[in-house]
Amino acid sequence: MQFLHSALVASNLNFQVKISSPHSMGVIPKPFPPSTAAFNSTWNSTMQQYLQFLKNTGSFFMLNAQPYYGYSSAGGIFPIEYALFEALTPNKQIVDPNTLFHYNSMFDSMVDAAYYSIAALNFTGIPVVVAETGWPSLGGSDEPDATVDNARIYNDNLIQRVLNGSGPPSQPNMVINTYIFELFNEDLRPGRTSEKNWGLFFPNETAVYSLSFSGVEILRQTRQRVGCSAWPRAIQTKAR
Repeated sequence: MQFLHSALVASNLNFQVKISSPHSMGVIPKPFPPSTAAFNSTWNSTMQQYLQFLKNTGSFFMLNAQPYYGYSSAGGIFPIEYALFEALTPNKQIVDPNTLFHYNSMFDSMVDAAYYSIAALNFTGIPVVVAETGWPSLGGSDEPDATVDNARIYNDNLIQRVLNGSGPPSQPNMVINTYIFELFNEDLRPGRTSEKNWGLFFPNETAVYSLSFSGVEILRQTRQRVGCSAWPRAIQTKAR
């Protein structure tokens, strides 16, 4: 990363191109409640150097935030609505007991866990970018929540969540720039059925389901008028 940054500096491109590296939620062993989240302590020395590099170069902490895995591995602790950005009934409210912040989605909770983990190492001002998030449209017999309907609901609600321009509860002014994972299903990928089916399109380029991007063009034009340079990162899809 340092060598790449040096090459960008030599080419006078370091203000246009930033260097970072994505992390799974696995780097944060206990992401809930977010206020007590911290990186795996065995990596503290490396993470300190990494965060210092991001701070020095004005780059971003890249997080792969996948509520599908957080929900499916929690054994029913969290309601499905929490994972899908759906409205929570009063008896299902998710609250951090230390800050009393209400979390309307697991996505926001994961992003906040990253911010608190960064702060636990005494760093601030490093924006969190969600490098991957999505929901599988098909799973095996032991993956009942990997469905087309859930995938559509998740990504539709994700788009609306990102476009509202707010951050997570602890960082309300930090827009959560986000990449949808992923553009195409990976039919030849080994592993569980769900691993092959995160795409918006089948390999033959037909749509798995359609997404609503209503308001995206209006928002893009508005942000251009006020000179916001963050729009190109706000909603993207990834092809791996």
